Amino acid sequence: MIVNQKIELSKFIDLNEISVVFDIIAKNGGVARFVGGFVRDALMGYKNEDIDIATDLSAQELIEIFDDYGYKTVPIGVKHGTIGVVVKGKCIEITTLREDVYTDGRHAKIKYTDSWEVDAARRDLTINAIYSDIDGNVFDYHNGYDDLMNGRIRFIGNPKQRVEEDYVRILRFFRFYAKYASDKADKKSLRACVENADKIVKLSNERVRMEFFKILRLDDPVKAIKLMRRSGVMDYFLPEAKPAYDLSRLVRLENKIGLGLKRSAIRRLAVLVNADEDLADSLAKRFRVSKDEKQRIIALAKGKRYNFSNIKSVNKFLYKNPKKMFIDIYCKQASRKRDLKIEDVKNMIKYAYDFEAKEFPIGGKDLIAQGIPKGTKVGRVIGVL
Repeated sequence: MIVNQKIELSKFIDLNEISVVFDIIAKNGGVARFVGGFVRDALMGYKNEDIDIATDLSAQELIEIFDDYGYKTVPIGVKHGTIGVVVKGKCIEITTLREDVYTDGRHAKIKYTDSWEVDAARRDLTINAIYSDIDGNVFDYHNGYDDLMNGRIRFIGNPKQRVEEDYVRILRFFRFYAKYASDKADKKSLRACVENADKIVKLSNERVRMEFFKILRLDDPVKAIKLMRRSGVMDYFLPEAKPAYDLSRLVRLENKIGLGLKRSAIRRLAVLVNADEDLADSLAKRFRVSKDEKQRIIALAKGKRYNFSNIKSVNKFLYKNPKKMFIDIYCKQASRKRDLKIEDVKNMIKYAYDFEAKEFPIGGKDLIAQGIPKGTKVGRVIGVL
């Protein structure tokens, strides 16, 4: 149904760039609408560059049509009805309307439809099933707009059925709860997540990592983390999680400190579990993180051995190690202080950003000239110096 709302799309997107996609689909007998995150966030008043378009044309029809108009297409997921169209260097995803015929909690067998109501009904949350046409008219089949405006996060239809269709929706529920909820969690939706939490182990480690790390990167994930721990959901993928006191201080620090300090999922994970080196290695394997992320979480675990109580110790560390490593460890240590002073932490991080290591005046050639034999001993002596 169309609701009495209209989005001023020009505030959130270059209409000259995107309208060509809608025009071509319309000229070939199809209907196209924005759906999902872009619409949801535009209604909230801010941008979301993750643009998804739904249409009643098939993927094969879309490929043929856009090829005829000279646009490159990308077969992102043709068997699930999704292609990409490259417009001015950007790949825009377009997906055919569909419904789930069979699901097992991980995979779905689908069939295509020309019904917008049917397509909306197979989506997860009401706030993710809101559509908009190119003119900004809003189409809402499950009261998603009202839920969004009132901070209610709930599944479409039967929550138990929605969760059993894809167990990753459990983590998605908590992510959207953290980002949009203004009150207590919807009881029926939360119950469906808790009753199926043991099924999280059926998901691939990569899917769990992707969703959980999205939660950790939110402006403030603490509300969701606390609810996942309290409800027992987190026991099935991160039983080592500690109470979120330190995480709460870290989040406040990251959000207030500025200086381009990014909200790091790895740093927040390390603080949440207060990992030692063995656990850090285990977490890296469990979540299948990248090599760089593995080194980072292990460095955070090793950070317990450093004492940055004076500038001399800070200089010594910065001289031998990357600035990013110092900032990670220093922020983790700061998050454990109940008397945390944001300005003190900010000054220290700024000091680290500005730090320039002076070149050591003595090199290997100088030592050899003094009679020290070539080889590993030269490096050991420089290290002592």
